[in-house]
Amino acid sequence: MLAGREPTVQAEYRMRDDLGRWRWVVSRGHAVQRDASGRVLRLSGMDLDITEQREIREALRASEARYSIIYQTLPDAAGITRLSDGCYLDVNPAFERLVGKLRAHIVGRTSLELGVWADTAERQRVVDGLREKGEVRGLPVTVCGSTGLVAGLMSARTEVIDGQRCMVFVFHDATQEQRIREELLTSNRLLRQAGWMARLGAWEEAPEAGAGYWSDVCYAIHGLAPGAPRPRTTVRRTPRARMARGGARAHAPLRAHGPALAPGDADRPRRWRPAVGARAR
Repeated sequence: MLAGREPTVQAEYRMRDDLGRWRWVVSRGHAVQRDASGRVLRLSGMDLDITEQREIREALRASEARYSIIYQTLPDAAGITRLSDGCYLDVNPAFERLVGKLRAHIVGRTSLELGVWADTAERQRVVDGLREKGEVRGLPVTVCGSTGLVAGLMSARTEVIDGQRCMVFVFHDATQEQRIREELLTSNRLLRQAGWMARLGAWEEAPEAGAGYWSDVCYAIHGLAPGAPRPRTTVRRTPRARMARGGARAHAPLRAHGPALAPGDADRPRRWRPAVGARAR
């Protein structure tokens, strides 16, 4: 600028104030007098303390970095779409894996163009929920993934981004949870069948609360319909009281024989059956 090649000057730098603190300052100036050759003889300008603005900017940059890390490493598919037409503005890597397409082939296209929704009525349900409440949480939906239909839960909310109403969403793939649930149900059915075949009844009692649980086999062994009032003398009071009180042998297995007489059935003889149990921790 002093050589006359630039009309203005601007610089941002740090300097110490009178208390020894570092402050960020921006200086702006322009030439107000030149010689015959155009060289600058006099400058005029101003200095501005931008320390607070600089700190806010750095905090915002750090916040954006943290958001980006979370967004990019999120295991669930997430993204931003324009609410008016469903055009994708951004997606994370998990969404790329879900639909089997690169981000460059997703952004700028709509969900209908990409065939993401297995049922477009579900998209409309999400949009209606956003218009009514501004957000939806855990809405069951099915999308078309790279390996087939994927059932999951959609959570989304509306945000204004660059002057456009958008939907920020997260899709949780519930396939694994559903598979585990089905496996547990299958195991439970097999266990119940084994219990019936072995005539093995499972029970649990809470002496202080007066509550308990009997399996269907346990009811059948005692000649009762499932859910009927349970006999009160199935286990002798002495060992049951010992388990309730605790003590040195509170966690030792309980083995006792108790009379099983259905309430109100005075004609049936008392029958003795083995009961084996342990105090639940």
